[in-house]
Amino acid sequence: MLTVLHKPSKIFSGYLAKEAKLLKKSWWSIPLILLVSCNLKSFVARHMAGSIKDMNASFMEEPSLREAREAAPAMLKMLDGFIKSAPDDKSLLAAGANLNCGFGILLIEGEDNDWASILYKKGMDYAIRGLNQDHRGIDRLIKQGKLDRIKAILAHADRDELPLIFWTGECMAAWVNLNLDDPDAISNLPIALAFIRRAMQIDDTYFYGGAHMALGMYYGSMSKAMGGNPEKSKSEFEKVFEITKNKFMLAKVFFAKTYCVQTQNRKLFVKTLHEVQDFDPDTAPSIRLVNLASKKKADALLNEVDDKFIQ
Repeated sequence: MLTVLHKPSKIFSGYLAKEAKLLKKSWWSIPLILLVSCNLKSFVARHMAGSIKDMNASFMEEPSLREAREAAPAMLKMLDGFIKSAPDDKSLLAAGANLNCGFGILLIEGEDNDWASILYKKGMDYAIRGLNQDHRGIDRLIKQGKLDRIKAILAHADRDELPLIFWTGECMAAWVNLNLDDPDAISNLPIALAFIRRAMQIDDTYFYGGAHMALGMYYGSMSKAMGGNPEKSKSEFEKVFEITKNKFMLAKVFFAKTYCVQTQNRKLFVKTLHEVQDFDPDTAPSIRLVNLASKKKADALLNEVDDKFIQ
Protein backbone atom coordinates (compact mmCIF):
# COMPACT_ATOMS: atom_id res chain seq x y z
CA MET A 1 0.00 0.00 0.00
CA LEU A 2 2.82 2.40 0.79
CA THR A 3 4.35 1.74 -2.63
CA VAL A 4 1.10 2.66 -4.35
CA LEU A 5 0.74 5.86 -2.35
CA HIS A 6 4.25 7.07 -3.06
CA LYS A 7 4.48 5.87 -6.65
CA PRO A 8 1.13 5.67 -8.48
CA SER A 9 0.61 2.85 -10.92
CA LYS A 10 0.66 3.54 -14.65
CA ILE A 11 -3.11 3.13 -14.78
CA PHE A 12 -3.66 5.63 -11.94
CA SER A 13 -1.12 8.04 -13.40
CA GLY A 14 -2.90 7.87 -16.73
CA TYR A 15 -6.23 8.62 -15.05
CA LEU A 16 -4.78 11.69 -13.33
CA ALA A 17 -3.32 12.97 -16.57
CA LYS A 18 -6.66 12.51 -18.35
CA GLU A 19 -8.55 14.38 -15.61
CA ALA A 20 -6.03 17.22 -15.64
CA LYS A 21 -6.40 17.51 -19.41
CA LEU A 22 -10.21 17.66 -19.15
CA LEU A 23 -10.03 20.22 -16.36
CA LYS A 24 -7.67 22.35 -18.43
CA LYS A 25 -10.07 22.28 -21.37
CA SER A 26 -13.08 23.17 -19.18
CA TRP A 27 -11.52 25.78 -16.87
CA TRP A 28 -14.36 28.09 -17.80
CA SER A 29 -16.83 25.81 -16.01
CA ILE A 30 -15.42 26.63 -12.57
CA PRO A 31 -17.10 30.09 -12.31
CA LEU A 32 -20.30 28.51 -13.60
CA ILE A 33 -20.17 25.86 -10.90
CA LEU A 34 -19.59 28.54 -8.27
CA LEU A 35 -22.48 30.60 -9.65
CA VAL A 36 -24.81 27.60 -9.60
CA SER A 37 -23.72 26.87 -6.02
CA CYS A 38 -24.50 30.44 -4.91
CA ASN A 39 -27.84 30.42 -6.71
CA LEU A 40 -28.70 27.08 -5.12
CA LYS A 41 -28.04 28.48 -1.63
CA SER A 42 -30.22 31.48 -2.42
CA PHE A 43 -32.92 29.22 -3.88
CA VAL A 44 -32.97 27.02 -0.77
CA ALA A 45 -33.03 30.03 1.55
CA ARG A 46 -35.88 31.70 -0.34
CA HIS A 47 -37.97 28.55 -0.20
CA MET A 48 -37.60 28.20 3.57
CA ALA A 49 -40.34 30.74 4.33
CA GLY A 50 -42.96 28.03 4.86
CA SER A 51 -40.70 26.05 7.17
CA ILE A 52 -39.79 29.15 9.13
CA LYS A 53 -43.48 29.94 9.56
CA ASP A 54 -44.02 26.43 10.95
CA MET A 55 -40.95 26.80 13.18
CA ASN A 56 -42.30 30.06 14.57
CA ALA A 57 -45.71 28.49 15.17
CA SER A 58 -44.07 25.60 17.02
CA PHE A 59 -42.05 28.07 19.09
CA MET A 60 -45.19 29.96 20.09
CA GLU A 61 -46.84 26.69 21.16
CA GLU A 62 -43.88 25.65 23.35
CA PRO A 63 -44.97 24.64 26.89
CA SER A 64 -41.53 25.16 28.47
CA LEU A 65 -40.04 28.62 28.97
CA ARG A 66 -36.63 27.11 29.63
CA GLU A 67 -36.62 25.08 26.43
CA ALA A 68 -37.80 28.07 24.40
CA ARG A 69 -35.10 30.31 25.85
CA GLU A 70 -32.35 27.77 25.17
CA ALA A 71 -33.56 26.92 21.67
CA ALA A 72 -34.23 30.44 20.40
CA PRO A 73 -30.60 31.57 19.87
CA ALA A 74 -29.95 28.59 17.57
CA MET A 75 -33.15 29.35 15.64
CA LEU A 76 -32.11 32.97 15.22
CA LYS A 77 -28.62 32.06 14.00
CA MET A 78 -30.08 29.62 11.49
CA LEU A 79 -32.36 32.37 10.22
CA ASP A 80 -29.36 34.72 10.02
CA GLY A 81 -27.73 32.16 7.74
CA PHE A 82 -30.75 32.01 5.44
CA ILE A 83 -30.82 35.81 5.25
CA LYS A 84 -27.12 35.85 4.42
CA SER A 85 -27.84 33.49 1.51
CA ALA A 86 -30.86 35.53 0.33
CA PRO A 87 -30.19 39.03 1.73
CA ASP A 88 -33.01 40.73 -0.17
CA ASP A 89 -35.80 38.28 0.58
CA LYS A 90 -38.58 40.25 2.27
CA SER A 91 -40.25 37.21 3.83
CA LEU A 92 -37.03 36.14 5.52
CA LEU A 93 -36.30 39.69 6.67
CA ALA A 94 -39.79 40.04 8.17
CA ALA A 95 -39.37 36.71 9.95
CA GLY A 96 -36.00 37.86 11.27
CA ALA A 97 -37.55 41.04 12.65
CA ASN A 98 -40.45 39.11 14.18
CA LEU A 99 -38.36 36.44 15.91
CA ASN A 100 -35.67 38.79 17.23
CA CYS A 101 -38.24 41.19 18.62
CA GLY A 102 -40.47 38.46 20.05
CA PHE A 103 -37.57 36.66 21.73
CA GLY A 104 -36.41 39.92 23.27
CA ILE A 105 -39.82 40.94 24.61
CA LEU A 106 -40.90 37.55 25.91
CA LEU A 107 -37.76 36.00 27.30
CA ILE A 108 -34.89 38.47 27.58
CA GLU A 109 -36.08 41.97 28.49
CA GLY A 110 -36.05 42.44 32.25
CA GLU A 111 -33.28 39.85 32.70
CA ASP A 112 -30.66 41.10 30.24
CA ASN A 113 -31.68 44.46 28.78
CA ASP A 114 -28.41 44.93 26.92
CA TRP A 115 -29.03 41.72 24.99
CA ALA A 116 -32.68 42.67 24.44
CA SER A 117 -31.58 46.02 23.02
CA ILE A 118 -29.29 44.24 20.55
CA LEU A 119 -32.12 41.94 19.49
CA TYR A 120 -34.49 44.88 18.92
CA LYS A 121 -31.87 46.75 16.89
CA LYS A 122 -31.17 43.69 14.79
CA GLY A 123 -34.87 43.10 14.16
CA MET A 124 -35.33 46.76 13.25
CA ASP A 125 -32.45 46.64 10.78
CA TYR A 126 -33.89 43.52 9.12
CA ALA A 127 -37.34 45.08 8.74
CA ILE A 128 -35.96 48.34 7.34
CA ARG A 129 -33.81 46.40 4.88
CA GLY A 130 -36.96 44.65 3.68
CA LEU A 131 -38.81 47.94 3.18
CA ASN A 132 -35.86 49.30 1.29
CA GLN A 133 -36.47 46.78 -1.49
CA ASP A 134 -39.53 48.70 -2.71
CA HIS A 135 -38.77 52.10 -1.17
CA ARG A 136 -35.16 52.83 -1.95
CA GLY A 137 -33.64 55.28 0.47
CA ILE A 138 -36.11 54.83 3.33
CA ASP A 139 -33.23 53.53 5.45
CA ARG A 140 -31.37 56.79 4.85
CA LEU A 141 -34.48 58.86 5.64
CA ILE A 142 -34.87 57.02 8.96
CA LYS A 143 -31.25 57.72 9.88
CA GLN A 144 -31.75 61.38 8.96
CA GLY A 145 -35.01 61.61 10.91
CA LYS A 146 -37.01 62.85 7.89
CA LEU A 147 -40.41 62.15 9.46
CA ASP A 148 -42.61 63.88 6.85
CA ARG A 149 -40.95 62.05 3.95
CA ILE A 150 -41.21 58.74 5.81
CA LYS A 151 -44.93 59.32 6.40
CA ALA A 152 -45.42 60.12 2.71
CA ILE A 153 -43.82 56.81 1.74
CA LEU A 154 -45.82 54.85 4.29
CA ALA A 155 -49.05 56.42 3.05
CA HIS A 156 -48.56 54.61 -0.27
CA ALA A 157 -47.48 51.28 1.22
CA ASP A 158 -49.90 48.40 0.70
CA ARG A 159 -51.02 45.42 2.76
CA ASP A 160 -48.20 43.19 1.46
CA GLU A 161 -45.78 45.41 3.34
CA LEU A 162 -47.70 45.28 6.63
CA PRO A 163 -45.35 42.80 8.38
CA LEU A 164 -42.29 44.90 7.59
CA ILE A 165 -44.04 48.13 8.58
CA PHE A 166 -45.34 46.69 11.84
CA TRP A 167 -42.06 45.09 12.91
CA THR A 168 -40.07 48.18 12.03
CA GLY A 169 -42.25 50.18 14.41
CA GLU A 170 -42.42 47.49 17.08
CA CYS A 171 -38.67 46.80 17.14
CA MET A 172 -37.84 50.50 17.04
CA ALA A 173 -40.24 51.35 19.88
CA ALA A 174 -38.88 48.50 22.03
CA TRP A 175 -35.31 49.62 21.31
CA VAL A 176 -36.12 53.24 22.20
CA ASN A 177 -37.81 52.14 25.43
CA LEU A 178 -34.59 50.46 26.61
CA ASN A 179 -32.43 53.43 25.63
CA LEU A 180 -34.31 56.40 27.07
CA ASP A 181 -31.04 57.85 28.35
CA ASP A 182 -29.79 58.15 24.75
CA PRO A 183 -31.01 61.31 22.93
CA ASP A 184 -30.35 59.68 19.55
CA ALA A 185 -32.62 56.79 20.48
CA ILE A 186 -35.39 59.06 21.78
CA SER A 187 -35.32 61.01 18.51
CA ASN A 188 -36.54 57.82 16.79
CA LEU A 189 -39.74 57.67 18.85
CA PRO A 190 -41.87 59.77 16.43
CA ILE A 191 -40.65 57.56 13.57
CA ALA A 192 -41.55 54.39 15.46
CA LEU A 193 -45.03 55.78 16.13
CA ALA A 194 -45.45 56.65 12.44
CA PHE A 195 -44.80 53.02 11.48
CA ILE A 196 -47.09 51.68 14.22
CA ARG A 197 -49.94 54.01 13.27
CA ARG A 198 -49.61 53.11 9.58
CA ALA A 199 -49.72 49.41 10.48
CA MET A 200 -52.90 50.09 12.45
CA GLN A 201 -54.46 51.86 9.46
CA ILE A 202 -53.77 48.87 7.23
CA ASP A 203 -55.04 46.26 9.70
CA ASP A 204 -55.49 47.03 13.38
CA THR A 205 -55.99 43.34 14.23
CA TYR A 206 -52.57 42.32 12.90
CA PHE A 207 -50.46 40.31 15.37
CA TYR A 208 -53.07 40.24 18.14
CA GLY A 209 -53.80 43.94 17.87
CA GLY A 210 -50.10 44.65 18.37
CA ALA A 211 -50.30 48.24 17.08
CA HIS A 212 -52.99 49.05 19.66
CA MET A 213 -50.86 47.51 22.39
CA ALA A 214 -47.79 49.51 21.34
CA LEU A 215 -49.78 52.75 21.42
CA GLY A 216 -51.34 51.79 24.74
CA MET A 217 -47.87 51.34 26.19
CA TYR A 218 -46.72 54.65 24.72
CA TYR A 219 -49.67 56.66 26.06
CA GLY A 220 -49.46 54.85 29.40
CA SER A 221 -45.75 55.21 30.05
CA MET A 222 -44.85 58.69 28.81
CA SER A 223 -45.34 61.98 30.62
CA LYS A 224 -47.90 64.39 29.22
CA ALA A 225 -45.05 66.51 27.89
CA MET A 226 -43.95 63.57 25.73
CA GLY A 227 -47.43 62.62 24.60
CA GLY A 228 -48.64 60.48 27.48
CA ASN A 229 -52.41 60.20 27.89
CA PRO A 230 -53.95 57.73 30.39
CA GLU A 231 -57.39 57.70 28.77
CA LYS A 232 -55.97 56.97 25.34
CA SER A 233 -53.80 54.27 26.88
CA LYS A 234 -56.81 52.58 28.45
CA SER A 235 -58.78 52.81 25.20
CA GLU A 236 -55.98 51.21 23.17
CA PHE A 237 -55.54 48.34 25.62
CA GLU A 238 -59.28 47.71 25.73
CA LYS A 239 -59.19 47.34 21.96
CA VAL A 240 -56.49 44.67 22.29
CA PHE A 241 -58.54 42.83 24.89
CA GLU A 242 -61.49 42.89 22.49
CA ILE A 243 -59.48 41.71 19.46
CA THR A 244 -57.85 38.86 21.38
CA LYS A 245 -60.92 37.95 23.43
CA ASN A 246 -58.89 38.42 26.61
CA LYS A 247 -56.55 35.55 25.75
CA PHE A 248 -53.36 37.52 25.01
CA MET A 249 -52.02 37.97 28.52
CA LEU A 250 -49.02 40.04 27.49
CA ALA A 251 -51.39 42.94 26.85
CA LYS A 252 -52.68 42.70 30.42
CA VAL A 253 -49.13 42.70 31.77
CA PHE A 254 -48.28 45.86 29.86
CA PHE A 255 -51.62 47.43 30.80
CA ALA A 256 -50.76 46.95 34.47
CA LYS A 257 -47.16 48.05 34.01
CA THR A 258 -48.05 51.28 32.18
CA TYR A 259 -51.63 52.51 32.60
CA CYS A 260 -52.18 51.22 36.13
CA VAL A 261 -48.87 52.55 37.38
CA GLN A 262 -49.27 55.90 35.61
CA THR A 263 -52.72 56.40 37.18
CA GLN A 264 -51.54 54.92 40.50
CA ASN A 265 -54.42 52.45 40.46
CA ARG A 266 -52.95 49.80 42.71
CA LYS A 267 -56.18 47.82 43.02
CA LEU A 268 -56.55 47.47 39.25
CA PHE A 269 -52.85 46.67 38.93
CA VAL A 270 -53.12 43.73 41.34
CA LYS A 271 -56.46 42.54 39.92
CA THR A 272 -55.14 42.55 36.35
CA LEU A 273 -51.97 40.66 37.19
CA HIS A 274 -53.91 38.08 39.18
CA GLU A 275 -55.99 37.50 36.04
CA VAL A 276 -52.77 36.76 34.20
CA GLN A 277 -51.62 34.36 36.91
CA ASP A 278 -54.95 32.53 36.89
CA PHE A 279 -55.15 32.17 33.11
CA ASP A 280 -54.71 28.63 31.73
CA PRO A 281 -52.24 28.82 28.78
CA ASP A 282 -53.64 25.61 27.30
CA THR A 283 -56.89 27.41 26.46
CA ALA A 284 -54.94 29.33 23.79
CA PRO A 285 -52.38 26.78 22.56
CA SER A 286 -51.24 28.83 19.55
CA ILE A 287 -49.83 31.48 21.93
CA ARG A 288 -49.01 29.23 24.87
CA LEU A 289 -45.46 30.57 25.15
CA VAL A 290 -46.65 34.19 25.19
CA ASN A 291 -48.98 33.50 28.07
CA LEU A 292 -46.44 31.46 30.02
CA ALA A 293 -43.94 34.30 29.70
CA SER A 294 -46.67 36.73 30.73
CA LYS A 295 -47.28 34.76 33.93
CA LYS A 296 -43.61 35.06 34.81
CA LYS A 297 -43.67 38.80 34.14
CA ALA A 298 -46.83 39.15 36.26
CA ASP A 299 -45.13 37.40 39.18
CA ALA A 300 -42.19 39.79 38.96
CA LEU A 301 -44.42 42.87 38.82
CA LEU A 302 -46.48 41.77 41.80
CA ASN A 303 -43.28 41.37 43.80
CA GLU A 304 -42.49 45.03 43.01
CA VAL A 305 -45.93 46.42 43.84
CA ASP A 306 -44.80 48.40 46.90
CA ASP A 307 -42.10 50.12 44.84
CA LYS A 308 -44.51 51.21 42.12
CA PHE A 309 -47.24 52.80 44.21
CA ILE A 310 -47.20 55.62 46.69
CA GLN A 311 -48.35 54.33 50.06
